Amino acid sequence: MNPGGDPKNAAPSARRIKRRVAAPVHEFFAATGPGLEPLCCRELLTPPVSAADAAVVPGGVTFSGKLTDLYRANLHLRTANRILMRITEFSAENFRQLQRRLSSVDWELFLPREAAVQVRVSTRRCRLYHSEAVARRAEEQIRNSLGSPPARDAADQTPCLASVFVRGENDRFLVSVDSSGDLLHRRGIKTHPSTAPLRETLAAAVLMWAGFDPSKPLVDPMCGSGTFSLEAALMAGRIPPGWYRRFDFEAWPSFRLPQWRHLRKKAKEQIVVPEQIRIFAGDRDLDSLAKLRGCLNAHDLQRYVALFAGDFFDLRPAKILPESGLVVLNPPYGRRMDPGTGDADMARVLDHLKRFFKGWTAALVSPPGLLDRIPFPHRSRPLVHGGLRLNLVTGRIPTR
Repeated sequence: MNPGGDPKNAAPSARRIKRRVAAPVHEFFAATGPGLEPLCCRELLTPPVSAADAAVVPGGVTFSGKLTDLYRANLHLRTANRILMRITEFSAENFRQLQRRLSSVDWELFLPREAAVQVRVSTRRCRLYHSEAVARRAEEQIRNSLGSPPARDAADQTPCLASVFVRGENDRFLVSVDSSGDLLHRRGIKTHPSTAPLRETLAAAVLMWAGFDPSKPLVDPMCGSGTFSLEAALMAGRIPPGWYRRFDFEAWPSFRLPQWRHLRKKAKEQIVVPEQIRIFAGDRDLDSLAKLRGCLNAHDLQRYVALFAGDFFDLRPAKILPESGLVVLNPPYGRRMDPGTGDADMARVLDHLKRFFKGWTAALVSPPGLLDRIPFPHRSRPLVHGGLRLNLVTGRIPTR
């Protein structure tokens, strides 16, 4: 019952949701890490996503489509951090204008009534420059528009969260709803930490830049928590990176479970299992290997990755592999290697690669000051990893 008679506070009808949300074409934004925008754009333009109008912009990629395209992007993009759906854009010079514009949005068509709304604000050259004040007013207005949340079962203590992004520039505000929830690098696979964590989105980008070919061997000899190997397994198996996780859009009033199940069914039909394992992950830390093994077994990924215990500097790939392939390294300088050695550690890594990985393609995360010591033809790309400015070095190690 709606005592106030206000249709905006009434439960949204299926017809209104279809007309306003499900049927129209929307504008979306795939946010990425620095430098990953072109890779994400390429992912969007090619199957299985196949967005028709993806374009690189600062901080990510814009594209348009229907809700099923939003589902597909969340499920399949390997290099995106989150997917936002644009809701409205308007000008506002004061809080009264801001609240009036926000109140004109039919929020109950986009967000679940029971959601705890979190508004994230960034402003630039705006009269409304205080981001916390803007966020507080926006949260109040959205919560009022949604109305009182329905009664919940006492046994259901799982919170329903909804993130709204407000970006203001020159008194012009763009409002978006986050469809992803947890950042997309959280694949729902890895729960064990590492001493040198690398985000899955960045690991996927490294593999793409290095030209990873699932038909050839990949060696991850300082695997730590196994990020490179897990990403390679997903790629080799054509397993969507979002296969094992949930998304915020699944709680939206517009969410259509049959469409989502159909997309997952189509994705499952493309999953392949290799005739033989070609991904090899190793580390001298036995505890890390044990945790990685448990992770692989829990998600049925042991069919893609073989583990070995041992020090990188003892590894002779020619003795165990019949052909060369790709070796990926994110050395935790001064951590898993000898503390306090820094440059000496890097010199040892480079010497070992040159001596024993002849004919292999190397992908090495390196401190920028050591690029002049790389002993093979290479290409360097800047990386931002954990707040550090590093470089990705890729190149083929000569056979002589």
